Amino acid sequence: MDGEVRTDEQGGVTIPKEVCDQDGERLRLVELDSGSKLVPILDGPLAELRVAPSDELCEASLADLEEAPRDEARGQTTGL
Repeated sequence: MDGEVRTDEQGGVTIPKEVCDQDGERLRLVELDSGSKLVPILDGPLAELRVAPSDELCEASLADLEEAPRDEARGQTTGL
């Protein structure tokens, strides 16, 4: 659903029922270079990582992502 939403005197907005039915009642406001975006807050501890990855994650190579758990394990076992 696309549409225009305006702020009230206090800066609040009313989210259309169709959007709430589709995305849920909890939304996160994300500020982008091109403007702001409302993103659904998903259930589960890893859900938000899939929705809004960090710059570091976006810029990482596949090799970096594969090596990260190994580096972490090495760090945890050093000195045992």
